[in-house]
This record gives sequence, C-alpha cells and structure tokens, in this order.
Amino acid sequence: MITLHQLLDNAKCFETIRALRWPDKVSCPHLYFMGLNLSNAQIARELDLNEADVQQMTRQLRSGIVSKRPTVVLEGEVECDEVYVVAGHKGQPETVKKRPKRSA
Repeated sequence: MITLHQLLDNAKCFETIRALRWPDKVSCPHLYFMGLNLSNAQIARELDLNEADVQQMTRQLRSGIVSKRPTVVLEGEVECDEVYVVAGHKGQPETVKKRPKRSA
C-alpha cells in the first residue's frame, strides 16, 4: 500500500515508483546483449535493428561508462621484471643480436 507521505518528497516518490516498476532491478533487455560480448552486427540481427543504430547506442553507452569510471590511484611498491626492447631496430640487425653467453 502506498501512502501519500511516500509521494510528497521527490526522492521518496522516485524510489517508490522505481520499486513498483522494477522490483528486482532496473535493466534493459535489449542492451543486455552488450554484456554477452557480441558484435554490433550480432546485436542488430538479434533485435532486428539497423546496425548503424546499434553502433550509435553502444557508442553512447560505452562513453557513459568511461566518463563515470573513477580515476586510478596507484600506491605501494611496484616491481618490474625483465623488459626486451626490439622495436625500432629494423635494418640494424647488429643491435638486436644476442650477446655471447658468459662463461662461469
């Protein structure tokens, strides 16, 4: 039963209506496909939509997710193992050659 007191405050009214409309949780059955790691073409075929429309929807959703992502804060000790750099040595095989093994 809904009381008038629940509908007077905007926030309480919003939560009451939301709980009535989506008792489990708010979800979109169409964009659920994005969570399945499907391509835009596959989503368009499943939903019988134009592929360009699906592309636009997924782009908007992804940009919204990225804009809400919290900033990454690194802290603590960081370790780095061996790194091999060979990029940029094209045409210079001498710089990439392995050095002879040291004798014990």
